[in-house]
Amino acid sequence: MPNNIKANMSKLRIPIKYQRTYLMLIYIIFKVNIKYLLYMPKDIVDTQVKFSIKTLASFITAISVFVGIYYTLKMEIKEARELPKPEVSKIEFDLKDQMIRQTILSTQEDVKEIKDTLKNIETRLKSQ
Repeated sequence: MPNNIKANMSKLRIPIKYQRTYLMLIYIIFKVNIKYLLYMPKDIVDTQVKFSIKTLASFITAISVFVGIYYTLKMEIKEARELPKPEVSKIEFDLKDQMIRQTILSTQEDVKEIKDTLKNIETRLKSQ
């Protein structure tokens, strides 16, 4: 290994005997270009992330809410699969069919009345 790679590996605090294995695992698992890891800019390597207790509590709460929602939905889906399929009875089907037919007939009657009214208006306009 070149010296600059060894220096960067020591920054990662990996024992010398595991460095080559570590790089190979990273490459195999993540298909990451190893040179990018070894030649990372100093500002990226030295970046520090700070969490307050409030942020950590918010994060844990959010995760627990999503986990709760997931399991609730999972239980409801399982319960819905076990319920029998709703069957439409013959009487219910006949009543709905009759209601739809009555609605169509009443709409047809309304259209006839509107046509008659329109004809009356047209004849009045022509006579004037």
